[in-house]
Amino acid sequence: MHCVWLSQKRSIVACLVNIIFFIFYRYTSKNETVYAITLEWPNSGTLQLGAPLSTKFTTVTLVGYKEGAFSWRPASALGGLLVKVPAIAVNDLPCKWAWVFKLENVL
Repeated sequence: MHCVWLSQKRSIVACLVNIIFFIFYRYTSKNETVYAITLEWPNSGTLQLGAPLSTKFTTVTLVGYKEGAFSWRPASALGGLLVKVPAIAVNDLPCKWAWVFKLENVL
């Protein structure tokens, strides 16, 4: 998972916690639904996910955000997704510290 933090300096302890979090809790799944968890907002407008394998029925949404699905494209022939994340006002984000992207119909 590749993201860029919005604009907050983090302590070394916070960075270590983030690394440990991503080693053990990067993805969780249930059937053909995968939840990708990130502690860093994709400031570049693109969330790069390295593991999921998409299908023609794949949809990507942000849990708690009511505006619908995000557009995406395969990252490579081997898998992964590049999710286009629109500019979202801070007040419209479901959380300030972590975000969960729901990927449906992935392998």
